Amino acid sequence: MQQAAGGSGPPAVVDHTLGRERRLRNSNDFQRVFDEPRHRVGGALFLLLACPNDLGHPRLGTVVSKAKAGNAVRRNRIRRVLKESFRTHQEQLAALDIVALLRRKTDKVLDTGPMHQELKRLWSRLAKIP
Repeated sequence: MQQAAGGSGPPAVVDHTLGRERRLRNSNDFQRVFDEPRHRVGGALFLLLACPNDLGHPRLGTVVSKAKAGNAVRRNRIRRVLKESFRTHQEQLAALDIVALLRRKTDKVLDTGPMHQELKRLWSRLAKIP
């Protein structure tokens, strides 16, 4: 656990929520990342595009198309995994606006294990960016 400032007292509370301020919510935010991606990190399933923001914390936007993922159940499952993974790794990341894209078409319902493993690798690669 982290200690409060000064090293004494109760442990500091770490915010692991994914509130509105931690998400890309409008088309201008997404368009800025697509137009000026300063960083690209990719794996077999996902591509993460990122550009710096001035907010002091990272934000996530997801793009999971029907053409790549299929029906709404699959798309929403993939989005839930993306958001949960980001929520647990956001402390490691710099102040970046990140768009996560599903990279390839999938015909089956994906097991969440491989998605979590790949995302963990991608977050750690993105965390190394100053």
